[in-house]
Amino acid sequence: MRRRHQEGFVLVCVLWILAILTVISVGFGRRAWMEARAASLEMDHLQAKYWARSAAVRGLAALQNKATVDTLQGKILRTSYDQQCFNPKDMLEEGIYFAASEDPEFENDACIYVIRDEESRISVNHAPMVVLKKINGFNMKVINAIKQRRGLERRGRPPHAFLTIEEVHDLGIDDDIWYGNEDTPGVRELLTVRGDGYVNLNTASADVLRCLPEVPDNIIDAIIEYRDGDDDILGTEDDHAFRDFGAVLKKVKITGKPFWALQRFCKYTSSFYTITGFATRRQGKVRAYCTPEVAETSLTQWKEGASAW
Repeated sequence: MRRRHQEGFVLVCVLWILAILTVISVGFGRRAWMEARAASLEMDHLQAKYWARSAAVRGLAALQNKATVDTLQGKILRTSYDQQCFNPKDMLEEGIYFAASEDPEFENDACIYVIRDEESRISVNHAPMVVLKKINGFNMKVINAIKQRRGLERRGRPPHAFLTIEEVHDLGIDDDIWYGNEDTPGVRELLTVRGDGYVNLNTASADVLRCLPEVPDNIIDAIIEYRDGDDDILGTEDDHAFRDFGAVLKKVKITGKPFWALQRFCKYTSSFYTITGFATRRQGKVRAYCTPEVAETSLTQWKEGASAW
């Protein structure tokens, strides 16, 4: 009887030891699985980051080659979205730089660069005040604050330029006006802190052009219609662009005050651009971006990080 009791006690101890070892093994296994998953996720983040960088560098190369390509295509002396460098490129779909384009692991992922002409917008640092006053949401309080920042009403003080457009938002513009909605673009879509104050007539949106004094809506509609080409779609092969003011007179048939206003506030070539390199992994769950800013073809600023795009 005593022997059977001892054997039972040993069996219970063995079972407890096995249970403890099982818990320890499961714990170690789960920890190893979590560490492997974390390492895999970190690799995906790194890969997305370097893809975004490579896309941005590819966009920078496209800008640096712009003059040569424009000469070959007969599109010199202007900046317009019908030029080759402004066509967004998905480097995975191209299959030139990444063999990943045919790998199921990378299905629904992207490695894209987009180039934006900063001078298609209104420069809050240099645009004439008569233009800024026409922007919806710019009341006198905002206008006066911009004047002070630009040094127009600060005796003996140097001007203090806006470095980001978010600084303009901080002047007291309502969020609804700043961000806009599906029907109305936000003020932030009209502004830039780059450029010399002139707006590129070839790349400016209709909403930007409507901020130009003495240019009626019918003239703006005619400009947009000419730029979009016969199919009325921007970014296709039949798009048009203006090389000089003479082309505006000929193609849009504009005279008088509207024509002089365009000469006063517009131009046809640009020097400031923002390149956005954007990449995803895990079917878009892991994202990264890289946004270099360029003056002419020289890099002036470089930003990157995770993206909420």
